[in-house]
Amino acid sequence: MRLLSEKEFAKFVRSHRLHANMTQDDLAQAVGKSRRWVHALETGKVDPSLSAALSVAATLGYIVSIEHDEPSSVLDQLFEGL
Repeated sequence: MRLLSEKEFAKFVRSHRLHANMTQDDLAQAVGKSRRWVHALETGKVDPSLSAALSVAATLGYIVSIEHDEPSSVLDQLFEGL
């Protein structure tokens, strides 16, 4: 599976939040962010950290797995300085 672009992730979050009958406040509280942050995320104005994106996905009922046999530029960047 490929990574979603910021705009695709924004659409994913909004549509799945609405499908789950959650308000932006509900999602914000569940992931420890502000409602303004959720609004910025859903409009593609914020690039969430990997941790925040995973938290949002989990809150919306999705499990994200990372296959270690596939190269990942996100993980490469994350561990670059180690």
